[in-house]
Amino acid sequence: MGKTVLVCTNVDCHDRGSEALLNRLLDRVEESDLDCEVRDYLCFSACEKGPNVVVVEDRVWYSGVEGERDADRIVDEHLTDGQTVAELTIDSDNITKNLIFTVLDAGILP
Repeated sequence: MGKTVLVCTNVDCHDRGSEALLNRLLDRVEESDLDCEVRDYLCFSACEKGPNVVVVEDRVWYSGVEGERDADRIVDEHLTDGQTVAELTIDSDNITKNLIFTVLDAGILP
């Protein structure tokens, strides 16, 4: 089963570069021929921690994701090798993480 990767593109995350991050993830997933859907998401309610990226099926929330290097690590380490990029989860508190996945589990997708 493929993975779903959601990238917040709301105002705060967008201002911190999430649009470029989304495009890099899309390009890398396509280049790597991975079974992944990468798409934008309106908001994870973690604006102060963004840009935010969620790998839905693995229940991993990455916060403070910046630039090509972080995007490449998510593709190479997580999506290809199955390893969570631990340092991109350091700022991911459990309360917000639970809220994110409660909303996603309820099927609330744009």
